[in-house]
Amino acid sequence: ENSPEERYRRMIQETLKSGHPRSLPLTAERLSQVDPKKAYAFYRSLVSRPDTFTFVFVGSVKPEELKPYLKRYLAVVPVRKKGIEGNENKAPSQTPGHEPIPPLERGADGKSAGQGKPAGGENASGGSPGNGKTAAHVPSAERESILWEVVERAGSLIDRGVRFRTESVQKVLKAGKEPRSFVTLYFTGGWDWSLDEMSYLNLLEDYLDIRLREVLREDRGGTYGVNVSITPRRAPVPEYSIEVSFGTAPTRVEELLGVLQEELEKLKTTPPLDSDVAKVKEQRFRLLERGRKENGFWRYFLTQELYYEAVDRVQGIQRSGESRNRGTLFDLWEQTARSLTPQMLQERIKNYFVENRMLRFILEPEDRFLR
Repeated sequence: ENSPEERYRRMIQETLKSGHPRSLPLTAERLSQVDPKKAYAFYRSLVSRPDTFTFVFVGSVKPEELKPYLKRYLAVVPVRKKGIEGNENKAPSQTPGHEPIPPLERGADGKSAGQGKPAGGENASGGSPGNGKTAAHVPSAERESILWEVVERAGSLIDRGVRFRTESVQKVLKAGKEPRSFVTLYFTGGWDWSLDEMSYLNLLEDYLDIRLREVLREDRGGTYGVNVSITPRRAPVPEYSIEVSFGTAPTRVEELLGVLQEELEKLKTTPPLDSDVAKVKEQRFRLLERGRKENGFWRYFLTQELYYEAVDRVQGIQRSGESRNRGTLFDLWEQTARSLTPQMLQERIKNYFVENRMLRFILEPEDRFLR
């Protein structure tokens, strides 16, 4: 906890969200203030309703092969019919604005990805493989509702007021004796959320990783590498943060900071080179080609789709037919990469890198160790 690097990370965390209690780093002191019984009760309140869970299955399995196991292990989960205010004993299909999400049966190269609902499954009266408690052991009067009813939480997004700080800040931490420094810049603000824009921001992150590494490491030889990380958030309010960080010698901090900021300003007036945009596209296409063959990518994209659908439902947003029918996130990532132009990157650098919303953090050795 007391290493220079950890103190530096804490300083950033405590500043980035204006010291909001829910964003503060976990320390031994804060952990000692936690009431284990309250913490466990809070945990139980979140996981005690398996009938409200959404299950995502990804792998070399066909939906019809998976259904017997869904009946055996998930269909027997008791459905709590009370507790959803105003909707007791109603299936979601009877509740306006809360239609159940249909199963997703997409996969890579013949692999299927099934979304299993705890109440899913056809042929409700059928048996299940193996022994143990199965759907057939459930009283017949309840079996149909347990196998078919999908229970979804009805509510709204909870806004705890955690926001990225948008006022310009400069902080320096002098700690340690090693002759090295770390520099971290943050640019924050609000944005117009869309899946397309999220994909374009990811492409912008890839471009800046390439370009700033060339400028600071290869041209100036001042650092081993530059990290660019863009975090776009949708809920409870749309906001973003862009982190640019690098390590260097203490004597070169101001020089490289000047070079970095000069490069960002130049990119606001001069679009990136076509050759650099081609590198970004090729990198995205290679990622998608590999990702279509890996379960981890499919699981990530499926859970993301389900999350955004759930937020749409809670916020009462109805997507147009074109938005709903444009394919998977794999397809969207490919479409946005193909449409990318130097001017699109330039426009986003102008919009998102606002200097009067820049937070600057520097870690450097204590004065007595500076050379």
